[in-house]
Amino acid sequence: MRVEFANRAFRLGYSYSFYLLFMELSMMVMKNPMVSWLSMLVLLGIYVLNYLVRDRVLRIWPLALINAAVGALCWLLPEITLQKLLLSGACFGLFLSGSGFVMQNGRYRPMQDVPWPAFLLGVVATIAGITNHIPRLVVLSMILTLLTVVFYLLIIYTDGIRKYIESTRDVSGIPMQRIIKINSWIVACIIVGMLVMILLGELLNLPDAFTRLGEALLDLVRIFALGVGLFFKWIARLFQSEDGKEELTDERQFLRKEIAGNRTMPELMTVVLKLMILALVLYVLVRIFARIFRFLVAKYQKDTPQQVVEITKKDQKVRLKRGHIFDRAKTYLSMEERARRIYKKRVLEYRKKSHPSDTETVQDICEGLRQDEGVSMRELTALYEAIRYGNVVPDRAYLSRMKKADRK
Repeated sequence: MRVEFANRAFRLGYSYSFYLLFMELSMMVMKNPMVSWLSMLVLLGIYVLNYLVRDRVLRIWPLALINAAVGALCWLLPEITLQKLLLSGACFGLFLSGSGFVMQNGRYRPMQDVPWPAFLLGVVATIAGITNHIPRLVVLSMILTLLTVVFYLLIIYTDGIRKYIESTRDVSGIPMQRIIKINSWIVACIIVGMLVMILLGELLNLPDAFTRLGEALLDLVRIFALGVGLFFKWIARLFQSEDGKEELTDERQFLRKEIAGNRTMPELMTVVLKLMILALVLYVLVRIFARIFRFLVAKYQKDTPQQVVEITKKDQKVRLKRGHIFDRAKTYLSMEERARRIYKKRVLEYRKKSHPSDTETVQDICEGLRQDEGVSMRELTALYEAIRYGNVVPDRAYLSRMKKADRK
C-alpha cells in the first residue's frame, strides 16, 4: 500500500513539474510575468483533487463535472487571461488522463524508457530563454527539468518494487523489508546527489554561464554568416568597377571588430571549468555514497539471519520454449504428426458428444468407443500404438493403411 501511494505521489509530481515548466515557458515567451505563487498553489490543488477523485470513481462523468467546475472557478482568480487559460487547460488535460485511468480499471500506463517529453520541453525552454534574453526562464527550465527527471526515476523505482512484490507473492522467506530499505537508500543517495548538483550549479552561477555561452555562440554564427557574405561580395567585385572598393573595406573593418569582440572562447573555458568542479564534487559524492552502501549491506547481512526461500504454490505450469517457425512447420508436416492427426480425426468423427480426456490412453478410447458407440477401432489403434509407443517409422503407405483401417 505504501509503495502504491508513493508511486501515485511521484506521478503527480512528475506531471505537475512538467506542466509548470510549460506554463512558465508560455508566460515568459508571451512577454508576461512569471507564474504567480497563487497559480502554482491552485495548479497543485487541481492535480491533488484529480488524483484523489480518479481513485474513487467508476465512471467518467464525475471527472468531467469536477474538472468543468474547477476550470470555471479558475476564471475568478485575480490573474491575467493567459494564466487563467493555462489553468483551465490543466483541468482539461487531467480529465483526459483521468478518463484513461478509469477506463483501464485503475491502471496507469507504463512509463517510457526515456522521459523525452521532459527533455524536449527543457531544451525548448532553455533555447527560448537564451534567444529572448530571459535568464529566469533558463534557470527555471534547468531546475524543473531536473526535478521532473528525479520524479521519473522514483516512478521507475516504485514500479519495479511493485512488480517484484507481485512476482514474489507466492514465495515465502524473502527478506522484503531488507531489500526495500537498501534500494530506498540507493535512490535517496541518487536524489541527494542530484539536489547537491543543482545547488552547486546555482552557487557557481552555471545557468548564466550557459546563457552567455549561448549568446556568444549565436554571435559566432552571425560572424560566420557575415564572413560568407563578405566573401561572395569580394568575388562579385572582381567583375565590377573600382567604385565598390571603399564599401568592401568598411565591411572588412566591421567584421574584424566583430571577431575581436566575440567572447566565445573565454565563455567556453568558464563553462568547462565550472563543469570540471561539478564533476569533482560528483566523484566525491559517489565515493561517499559507495561507502555508505557497503556499510548498510554489511549491517543488514550481519543482523538478518539466513532465510530459506520456499515457493508456496506448487502447481506452477512451465511453458516450454517453442522452436523456430521453420522447425514448427517441419514438425507439423512430419509423418508422425500426420499419423496423429489421422487418429485424432477418426476418434472425433465417432465420438461426437464428448472429447477424450488427458488421462485416457488409446486403449481406453478404443474400449469407450466400442461400448458407447458400438464402433471397433482395434486395427487403427494398433497401428497408432506402434508409432507412439513402438519404433515404427511411418511412410506414405503406412498412412494410407491407417486411413483405410476399420472402415466398412
